[in-house]
Amino acid sequence: MAKRIGVLLSGRGSNFEALADSVGGGRLPGAEIAVVVSNREGAPGIERARGRGIAARAIPSKGLEREVYDRQVVAVLREFKVDLVCLAGYMRLLSPFFVASFPNRILNIHPSLLPSFPGLESQRQALEYGVKFAGCTVHFVDENLDAGRLCCRRRCRCGMMIRRRRFRRGFWRRSIGFIRRRCGSCWKGSTRLLGGGW
Repeated sequence: MAKRIGVLLSGRGSNFEALADSVGGGRLPGAEIAVVVSNREGAPGIERARGRGIAARAIPSKGLEREVYDRQVVAVLREFKVDLVCLAGYMRLLSPFFVASFPNRILNIHPSLLPSFPGLESQRQALEYGVKFAGCTVHFVDENLDAGRLCCRRRCRCGMMIRRRRFRRGFWRRSIGFIRRRCGSCWKGSTRLLGGGW
């Protein structure tokens, strides 16, 4: 039986599309995307999911306390019988309730080489620090910010004088390519950490 992935996103859905391409291309054996959820009404990622025939829900988070909102999202994920949750450009911190609802079953795609530059604006942090290498990390989510166990990482070189806009464009191109190529190994790594056969 296929293992069901729930994807949470807030914006364009580029990371979601990389995951969907990997599922469609057979690089995530035994997996399917069951539902895509966004905290923003009108997020382009929602329409991209629907365009692929994947169930999608927009649940606006504005004005709601974190756990109140998370309970709504968890209810949808349970409705679709989700096994693994993937945060793909999801711009919210998860409540302890959410993490406890899917223990060791939440993955995040973070745009830095963790443990360096956790949190928001990680690319800006990296540029201002003057790093020679940037990258992305896939890691498990726990109660602490960007501190869960690492699954896989990818680095790319960046010039010290590179313009931020150009850096971001190149970073995302490389990162999305990495996610497409390496999703299979990340999936195998996550299932090993979860005890092999789930």
